[in-house]
Amino acid sequence: MDKANVTPLWEVLHNIITATPSTPCKPHLWKWDQMWPWIQEAGRLISAQEAERRVLVLENPGLRGRSSVTHSLY
Repeated sequence: MDKANVTPLWEVLHNIITATPSTPCKPHLWKWDQMWPWIQEAGRLISAQEAERRVLVLENPGLRGRSSVTHSLY
């Protein structure tokens, strides 16, 4: 199974299903009026010629450095 990159659920279920929810994710709301100045700053810092895409990644405060908002979305 390892060569096929699959794992038997019965071996990991105890780690997935917990008695109480457990996640490092923290609720967060990105408000447009707070983001707009950073979007403008990104446009000043790097040109379209310097970068394939000018993107500001929304990062969940509990998942800093992972470039994701949850464990299942990025």
